[in-house]
Amino acid sequence: MNNWPKGIVVGGATYAIEYAPYQDGLDTQGENSNLWGQVNYRKHLIRIWTGNNDTKQEPSECLDTLLHELLHIVFEQNPAMGKLLVNSDDAEVIITCLARTLTDTLVRNKVILLPAGEV
Repeated sequence: MNNWPKGIVVGGATYAIEYAPYQDGLDTQGENSNLWGQVNYRKHLIRIWTGNNDTKQEPSECLDTLLHELLHIVFEQNPAMGKLLVNSDDAEVIITCLARTLTDTLVRNKVILLPAGEV
């Protein structure tokens, strides 16, 4: 993860980005058991789980996860956008679709060149 950003500014707020091979510190209980990333709005922190030997994310999957978490921040910062969503399930579906489409578009058109191999 040497070439991946360690921080990012979203809507004027600076967020640190941590990449971890294990889900230490991530809320992975219940509905979050398939969690690959998480935003802590209070601490301005994005955590991305890169995976371990058993389950490892490919670089495109890490980018997708990062974009997914950034979209959560955008919706959180803009209450008018949040009003478009009826409930949290709607938000998750919409954010997942947006992140996947953005990842595919940016990688396919070589706007973002992902490193081969390890994340």
